[in-house]
Amino acid sequence: MSFKVIDGGGPSKEERDKAQAQEDQARRREWAKGDLSWAVRECAANMLRIIRGAGKPHELLLQMKKVIDSAVKFQEVHGYWPDDVIAGELHLDDERQKILERCRAGDLSQAAIDRWRADGTFDEMSAEYITFCGALQIIASRMIGQKTQESAGDSEFHRGLRELEEVREVRRRRVLEEMRASRAAPPRRKTGKKRKLKPRTPPGGVVL
Repeated sequence: MSFKVIDGGGPSKEERDKAQAQEDQARRREWAKGDLSWAVRECAANMLRIIRGAGKPHELLLQMKKVIDSAVKFQEVHGYWPDDVIAGELHLDDERQKILERCRAGDLSQAAIDRWRADGTFDEMSAEYITFCGALQIIASRMIGQKTQESAGDSEFHRGLRELEEVREVRRRRVLEEMRASRAAPPRRKTGKKRKLKPRTPPGGVVL
């Protein structure tokens, strides 16, 4: 007696194997990107600390090798070199722009954005960002002797400092004004009614 296999309409073994292979490939790509991202940031952070006189110089070459190995692994699973990934990981983010993007994504309320815009928080973030960018330009240009770029970085750095001081001065004045406004006016002393003096009557009933 022969039996007939009834097709239940589900994916075939070949289709299931193909879907599993795609999932595994996506997982390997995600892991490769994560490993590269961490290696790049770790190496860059150590270099910056070494530049400022700290850090771990004895680990730098090993960190560089880890970056190269991670980049090779990334290329193997993605099919291209991770230039954009490296640029994205090393780019200095503008905190103000990140907050605005979170608002557009619905993670922050418009009320919070309006409050930070009104109290000068966004202006302070922008000034700090300009200062950081200028400092990095100065350091990078000085290391390879680019005087023109160093001068441009110096101008940017001091522009950021001036804007930062202006923002903080405006905030300081605002706080002082709010403190003055919140103080209660000194209570007025009540003045009693003046008594009307009557002429004294001397003995004998004769008014002088």
